Formats: sequence, structure tokens, C-alpha cells
Amino acid sequence: MEWLGELASKVEAMAIPLKWFLKQVAAACAESAGTVERVLQKARFWMHHSQSGFNERQRKLLNTLLDVGPEGFVGGMTSNKKYAQLTHISPATAQRDLAELVERKILRMQGGGA
Repeated sequence: MEWLGELASKVEAMAIPLKWFLKQVAAACAESAGTVERVLQKARFWMHHSQSGFNERQRKLLNTLLDVGPEGFVGGMTSNKKYAQLTHISPATAQRDLAELVERKILRMQGGGA
């Protein structure tokens, strides 16, 4: 019966790394589920807006915002200057593009920016 005690201690020794591994698998699954949900949200957005006629700059902005999610775009799109830098356009053009997206209810104003 000595072998049974040895087996039990080996199983116990394996339990710690196995628990760690299973926690890692669970965390990876949860993160993957979040990624899949963001991809599906982006696909649904573009399916719904496939005929919306966004210009290339607006598509670039919307893809950027959709890729990073609601919490990922640090500071939001707080000014047309930030958008102008992202798309390499004048502030006036940026203002028109953002105003159009707000008017079409694609973006919404929060505080002082879109």
C-alpha cells in the first residue's frame, strides 16, 4: 500500500500546476469570447451601414473606434483636432465630417466633443 501513498502525493503535486493551467484556459476563453463579440458587433455595424455612404476618412475613424471598443479610445474623440490628426485633414474638414456623423446619429456629443 506504500505505492498508493506515493501515487496520492504525486497527484497532489500535479494538482497545483493543473489548477493554474485550467485558470489560464478559462481566462483565455473569456478574453476570446470578448474578442469574438467585438468582431461580431463591428460586422453588424457595417452590415447595417453598408449603404450609408461614409467617406474614407469617416470609415477610418469608425473602424478605429469599433476596433478599440467604447473604453479603448483614450479620451474619446474630444475634438476635431484629434480626428484631423488621425486622418491628416484640416480642422474645418474634420469638423464637417464629425458634425455629419453626429447628425446621422453615428456618434453622439458628450461634454464638449463628439
